[in-house]
Order: sequence, then C-alpha cells, then structure tokens
Amino acid sequence: MSNRKFALTFYGVKDMNQFFELVDSCREPVYLDLPDEAACDLRNNTEIQALMKWMAPEAGLERVRLQSNCSEDAGRLVHYMATQKVIA
Repeated sequence: MSNRKFALTFYGVKDMNQFFELVDSCREPVYLDLPDEAACDLRNNTEIQALMKWMAPEAGLERVRLQSNCSEDAGRLVHYMATQKVIA
C-alpha cells in the first residue's frame, strides 16, 4: 500500500452487480466515502453493498465517491469509469 490516495467519483452507475464485482476484485481496500466524512472498505462488504442496492434498485447509483491507495486498483476503476461512461 502506498501513501498516495486516489479519489474517484462515479456518476450514473446502472449495473451495480458489475460495479461491486469490480470493487470486490481489487487487491487493496476500496473506501466508500460516507456522508459523515467517515469511510468504510466497500470490498466484499455485503451489508453495505446490499443497502446501496436497496436504496436505488431501479435508478442505480447516482453518485458514489471511492478512495484507493493502490495505483493498480485505481487504474482498473478508471478504466471502468471510461468504458461504462460513469463519469461527469
């Protein structure tokens, strides 16, 4: 894990299953920024993922902000952003 942080904001994530599969496949923690300015590791966090799916079952994720300390993971997340057009 490096000291560098990569902050990524995704907009309009429609296929949440595909999105969570990508997050779960990351090597290092992928932190979800929470409204209270806390963060939790979203990787394999079935409770938080289920809650997110429950909150937006049809529309998908309008906006989600993630952080990673791993450049390899961040690169894969950016690739997903570009190919799925989930950037603003």
